[in-house]
Amino acid sequence: MSELVPAVIGVVGTLAGTVLGVTIQRWQQRAAMLQDARLALYSEVFIALASSERWIARMTGGASDYDPIKPQQGMTPDLGAISGRVLLLSTAATRRTWQEYLDALHDMQFYLHEHADWNRLVPSDTPPLVRLVSAVEDAYRAVRAEAGLKANT
Repeated sequence: MSELVPAVIGVVGTLAGTVLGVTIQRWQQRAAMLQDARLALYSEVFIALASSERWIARMTGGASDYDPIKPQQGMTPDLGAISGRVLLLSTAATRRTWQEYLDALHDMQFYLHEHADWNRLVPSDTPPLVRLVSAVEDAYRAVRAEAGLKANT
């Protein structure tokens, strides 16, 4: 009987170690999957923000109509899909700046629809444009901070 106790303890210890090892491995795999999903999201957010920057540049006369992303993807970024992933994967600060960006983008689109003269450039001091430029910069900063990337200066 005295030999049986150490054997049982050894078996239980081995099983506990195996279960603990598998659990830790699953946590690590899940963390890696989330990190990969976040990195993919960050790149999509950067593409959407860059597309908005080019749109702003075209409205204010700072660039041509050429948008290198459209020919590659066939369309502009899907802001609804990106927004869903932002809600699922990002911090509260990033969610707030993303929502501010979407609101500013919507306001700018509404302004253009209601007030713009399509034969003239949009003045760079137009309030909805100023808000959009600021929102784009804030969103870049928030996503870069969340991703652990250096801030652009």
